[in-house]
Amino acid sequence: MRRLGYLQLDPISTVAPPQHLVLFSRLGLAYDRAELDRLLWQDKQLFEWSAFLWPRESLPIVLARMRRRNQHTGAWRQRVSDFLTANEGFRRYLLRELRPETLARPLRRAGSPLGAERWRLVGHSQRQPHPRNVAPP
Repeated sequence: MRRLGYLQLDPISTVAPPQHLVLFSRLGLAYDRAELDRLLWQDKQLFEWSAFLWPRESLPIVLARMRRRNQHTGAWRQRVSDFLTANEGFRRYLLRELRPETLARPLRRAGSPLGAERWRLVGHSQRQPHPRNVAPP
């Protein structure tokens, strides 16, 4: 892990989780999947941030990245802000659905901002989303 610097995590595992495939491709049959879990969960030699595993020695660098990300005011942050402003009903709906007491039940379709109302993307092209991204009314 120290030589790699970091390892990307990915929940999609067609054959095996990518973090295991990368290490197996470097180490071959000497790679033990339990070793990665031990380093992460027991020995605490690795930590996860932003869907990557990092060696503990990288923490100062990652903390600097975290601070820089929090200060970032670039185009992405503006696009997110524009989207939330243009889709206030959608934002309220999501916040309401993400409350702990509502997480145990399935998302509602009828009467939600994804239903009758069509939300619009605000960004470079000011276009409507693809029909498959909008729930049917």
